[in-house]
Order: sequence, then structure tokens, then C-alpha cells
Amino acid sequence: MTRISVTGEALVDFVPDAQGHQRWTPGGSGLNTALALARLGIETSFTGALSKDDNGQCLTTFMRAEKIKLDHALMSAKPCPHVNVSKDASGTPHYDLHLAGSALEDAPARWTWPDDTRHFHATSFAATLGPGGEAACAALHEARNIMTTSFDPNIRANIFPDRASIPLLLAQRIRHADIVKVSSEDLDAIAPGILHDHVISEWRALG
Repeated sequence: MTRISVTGEALVDFVPDAQGHQRWTPGGSGLNTALALARLGIETSFTGALSKDDNGQCLTTFMRAEKIKLDHALMSAKPCPHVNVSKDASGTPHYDLHLAGSALEDAPARWTWPDDTRHFHATSFAATLGPGGEAACAALHEARNIMTTSFDPNIRANIFPDRASIPLLLAQRIRHADIVKVSSEDLDAIAPGILHDHVISEWRALG
């Protein structure tokens, strides 16, 4: 059996329903990736930060019910991060992220994984910024010597303190990834006005 370990954010999305009420929904790129893998029947571990507060405990219960292993997750006393999702007149979603002071600020020196892990995946801002991002980068570096690795930037440019820092932060992680999953929207945010093929060629040159 092949196990995949995923690090990234697990958070709560508050999404308006048809009546305009905010609906509680599990979210976050890390959680969503782990959920998809688990539902495909793959042994999956989540190696990220989870809050011990009420929202965090709901996420933990949900993930365990979906057979996502949490033995290597970090249980934080800080509040669960959340996102208020809204849509404009065209139906395009917008995200108001509440991350400061949340569990995402807690991380070990590096994320660990179960011994039977054969692939390590790091995703989004929790694997790029702050202590969690540094831990993810260290884990990617170590993992690539013993298993396959992948990285998904999943850019949310509005939470990067300095847009000019984005290419360097990504390059530090991409150089340790066998696979990089990136959307056209991500590429536009990473390098506005630059041909996507040019950006991808630079990434491939990192190894």
C-alpha cells in the first residue's frame, strides 16, 4: 500500500447559501487534497496544523471520518483559521482570509510523516509562508531523497507581505519537487505579463 502525506492548511470556509446565510464548510488546499486522495482509496496522512478550538475539533472529526490519518498533525491551542467567501455579480468568488494569530502560525522545525509514506505533497500558503512554510520547505528537501514529492503554489497574492518575494519563496520549494501543479491563474499572479512557458522553463531549470 502506498501512503501519501500532505502538508498545507486546513481551515473553515464560511460560504453564503441561497438564502444568504453563512454555511460552515471544511476547506483549505491541504485538507481538500488529503480528502480527494482518501476518497480515492489511498492511504493518506495530513501533516499540518489543526486547532483545538470548536471549529478545529469539527475539522478533526470530519477528517478522521474520511479516514485521513492525523497522527503526524500538530494540534494547536491557537484559533482555527477561517475564510469568509463571497461572490460578486458575475459569480466570481472572493476570499477574506482570517489567518493572523491562528493555528497556522504553529509548526515544528519540519513536518514528519509515517514510515510507509511514498509521496510527500506540500500545498498553498501554509507550505510557503511563516513557520509552516519553512517546515514544509525543510520536509520537501528531506523527502526528495527518499520518496517522490510535489508542490502546489495555490497563490493567494493578497496574503503575501511582499509580492516581490513570491518567486524566491516558490523557487526554494520547486527545486525540491518532482511535480509542480500550477494553474494559469497562479502563473498570472506569480509573474504578471510574463509568458507562462517562460516561467515554467525557469522552474524546470531548477531541477
